[in-house]
Amino acid sequence: MQYYKANLCVEASWLVESGVMTESNYRNLSSRHDIRVVRRGCRGVAALVDYESLPGRFKESIVRLLGNPYDYVKENALVRYVSPSPEAADYFDSYLVDGVRHLPQETIRRYHAEACILDGIGRLISERRGKASALGHRKAKLWDDLTEMVSLLDNVRWPHSLPSNARSLERKYKAYVKGGYESLVHGGYRNSNASKTAEDCDYAAMLSLVSDPRNLSDAQVARLYSAGHEPVSAKTVGNFRAVHEQEIFASRHGATRFRAERSMTVKRSAPTAPLYLWTLDGWDAELLYQKTTTDKKGHSVTTYHNRVKLEVILDACTKYPIGFAIGDTESPELVRAALRNAINHTRELFGARFKPAQIQMDHAGYKTLESTYRQTAKYVTPAAVRNAKAKIIEPWFRSFNDRYCHLQTNWSGYGLTANKDRQPNTEYINKFRHSFPDRDGVVAQLTKFINAERARLHDEFLQKWNDMPVENRFPMTDEQYLLAYGTRTEHTYLLRNTGIKITLPKSGGRTLDFDCFSHEFRRHASVRWTVIYDPDDTSVALAVNEDETLRFALEEKHVQPMALIERTEGDAEHLQRVRDFNRAEEQRIADTFAAIDTTDPLRIGGDTATLPMSPELEVLSKLLIVDSDGQHKAQKDKARLLAEATETADVDVSELY
Repeated sequence: MQYYKANLCVEASWLVESGVMTESNYRNLSSRHDIRVVRRGCRGVAALVDYESLPGRFKESIVRLLGNPYDYVKENALVRYVSPSPEAADYFDSYLVDGVRHLPQETIRRYHAEACILDGIGRLISERRGKASALGHRKAKLWDDLTEMVSLLDNVRWPHSLPSNARSLERKYKAYVKGGYESLVHGGYRNSNASKTAEDCDYAAMLSLVSDPRNLSDAQVARLYSAGHEPVSAKTVGNFRAVHEQEIFASRHGATRFRAERSMTVKRSAPTAPLYLWTLDGWDAELLYQKTTTDKKGHSVTTYHNRVKLEVILDACTKYPIGFAIGDTESPELVRAALRNAINHTRELFGARFKPAQIQMDHAGYKTLESTYRQTAKYVTPAAVRNAKAKIIEPWFRSFNDRYCHLQTNWSGYGLTANKDRQPNTEYINKFRHSFPDRDGVVAQLTKFINAERARLHDEFLQKWNDMPVENRFPMTDEQYLLAYGTRTEHTYLLRNTGIKITLPKSGGRTLDFDCFSHEFRRHASVRWTVIYDPDDTSVALAVNEDETLRFALEEKHVQPMALIERTEGDAEHLQRVRDFNRAEEQRIADTFAAIDTTDPLRIGGDTATLPMSPELEVLSKLLIVDSDGQHKAQKDKARLLAEATETADVDVSELY
């Protein structure tokens, strides 16, 4: 009798030979599974039957022959020498296949148990006293007894697969003594570590073929590779491709897809308040419109595949479309128009213009728009090139398309890479193409949808604005707004007493009059000014000199009715404002001269510098008029002397004629 897999077992041959049961009894019981055969017999290995599965009458026969079977079976001496090994556990836990993959957990447990058992066998053999008592001085049967002891170990605690044959166990032990832990690892795992390195030319050739941008199949790669190297199968190529998928992905599918699908993504949280972050991008709106053109021969041709570009400024807090503009192509002018719409929309929402703390955009037109971005936001953060996942506006366009555009008869579908089964029916589009709107109609559609999205998020957006810290709000002054988004006049203008009159381009001669209630502005009457204004709101403007070192806020001139009966509310107040400004300006000039010493002015030839000028002298000083003798200076001198004599009464005036 012996223990096998922690069960007390009896050899089937002994049951028959001892007369406990006949051979026919054994065959019938085992075939009907009335007894449990835990190990089948084979050459040199006896079949074992679980003692507890035997019927009672057979157990009684065994007890009569051997006594208590549990007392009969000797203690397994190997148990005392087998103990867990932290070194073995660390080795197999950190063992790498192909330099990347770890061993399966069940395999790690099995290798660790086998190492512990073999270490225990070594300790048992090395201790002579322990060996003698354990083996009962039967040295010739050393490995037979050790094999039996190994089989009696608790297989739950020590889940091993060591050989059950004495000679095989001896060879396994000797290999372990020589090779250590590595000898327990199956050759299949070790062969994986022997793969070729990047320096091998075969490796380079295979990597070049599987990464080909034409995306060759495994069979094609195998055929091309085998033409100049040792033949390989398509399956081998597939295995190689699977191992190096990360390295070849960018070459096969492009850098954009690699960054979108394979590069590491930063997990970010959305802003907690409005105007913390704006992100912007352009989208080819998935709405078609019809356009009629005339060719060189004068024939009219109508096309129905036309689309517009929608530029959107998205507030990342609630994905609120705070600004937008519609054009034919994405350009710096379209982006600037969308930003201008966003800034002006903040005034509609909050009563004044505010700037965002941060703007995120792609690199399209960045050099042209950089100064505008810097004037608009505190932080300007362009997204990485070809990294669409960095911008939340990309999935927003998809949502906007599904929510509003998809339901329209002129919907053109999703992008080119979308599933064809989700695209609109081409026959349907052709059937209703004549009902497509024109360009103005599709612009009206998109404007309506943007306003609907704004209305849907309006209350939540305002609530978050009211809850945000006041110190995180950044007002935008009229001067800052006009410098960033205003329209500049093509010509420069001088200040007149009527103010500055500018002519609007492409307006049929329409003019605008501006003035400034700044006394300092009046002091620069000789400067030629460039006027910056907002075509949508001409109530204010900005006058700047050539290098923009001088900046003055302008107001559109108030038109005062001549007839008092036509006066309206505010006319009188504005008139009084002008009068007050003029009085203040005159007083400022008078105060300037009063503050200096005028009792000793610069004099040339006495006090003549302070003498009043006679009417005759004034004319002669202004005009070069000669007398009948062709003289001018003589007449001018006589007029001067006459003026002096009149003032002092010391000269006989008659003597001058």
